[in-house]
Amino acid sequence: MKIQLRILMFFLSVILLAASFPAFAELDGRVKTDNLRSLSSTPLGTLNSDAFHNLTALCESENQMYGAGPNTVSLIDSNGKVTRTLQSPIAEVAGVSGYTGSSLIIGDSGRNTIQQFDSKTGRTSQLLALGTLRWNANGFAGYADVLKVGKLASVAYDGANVYAAMSAGYSSTILKIDVKGNAVVGSTWLSTASSVPVASGFFKSRS
Repeated sequence: MKIQLRILMFFLSVILLAASFPAFAELDGRVKTDNLRSLSSTPLGTLNSDAFHNLTALCESENQMYGAGPNTVSLIDSNGKVTRTLQSPIAEVAGVSGYTGSSLIIGDSGRNTIQQFDSKTGRTSQLLALGTLRWNANGFAGYADVLKVGKLASVAYDGANVYAAMSAGYSSTILKIDVKGNAVVGSTWLSTASSVPVASGFFKSRS
C-alpha cells in the first residue's frame, strides 16, 4: 500500500512540475536531458520489493533506474527488482538525478547541499553547498534570499547545469546552477501554492 501511495505521489509531482514548465523560459534555452529517460517507460507497476518502502526519489540514467531513500541508494532492473543496495550518508533525500558517468546527484535537504554519489563505488562527495553559492542571475535580487530561508526539495541535471528546487512556500524557486562557477545563473519563481516543488523526471524537455 505504501509503495502504491508513493507512486501516485510521484506522478502527481510530475504533473505539478509540468504545469510550471512555461516559467522555464527565463532560464534561457533548452533543457538538454538526452541522457535521462522518462520514468513513464519504466514498469512501475512491478515495483514490489520491500526495499522500495524506504525510497523517496527515483530517476533513470544511462538505461539504469535508481532509487534513493534515507541513507540508501538502490539499483533497480527492468523488472522493477532491486539488484543492489548501497549505503549513503544522506538521511534526508531531496531528489536524485543522473549526473556524469556512473555518478548521481542527490539532494540533502538536512544540510541544504547537493551530493555527488558514485553508483559503482558508493563514494559520496559534496558537489554544492547552496548557502555558499554566488548570485549571478538576472531579475529580482530578492530571489537570492531563498538560499538562506528555503529548503532543498529536489534536484536535476541537464548535461550542463544543475537545477535545484527550493521549497519556501509562495517564494519557492527553481535555481539554475553553474557547478564550476559555484553560482546561480538563472532562477524562476514557481507560481504555485505548492510548498514542495519538484525538479525531476525530465524527458527531452524544452523550455
